[in-house]
Amino acid sequence: MSKLYQIKGTVNETYFMPIYPVRTGKGEADAITKVNGKWECRKGQYYTHYLRDEEHFPVVGNVKINILGYVMGEMLDALERRTDERLD
Repeated sequence: MSKLYQIKGTVNETYFMPIYPVRTGKGEADAITKVNGKWECRKGQYYTHYLRDEEHFPVVGNVKINILGYVMGEMLDALERRTDERLD
């Protein structure tokens, strides 16, 4: 289970989840950002020492899934449903 962090003090509402173990103080993360009312997914990087700053990077939940993998799966399901509807 991974922690879900919120990034405070940004223009857009943003959350991220570390996805790879960190050995060098820098790791990769899946992130979701709300831009113009729509959620966007992306890969990002973070530095572990920033995660200790609970004021700007509070933990807002625990996640059992890979965010981007889940969202991509949902997108593919939606596209398949739309394709099936067109064929009928």
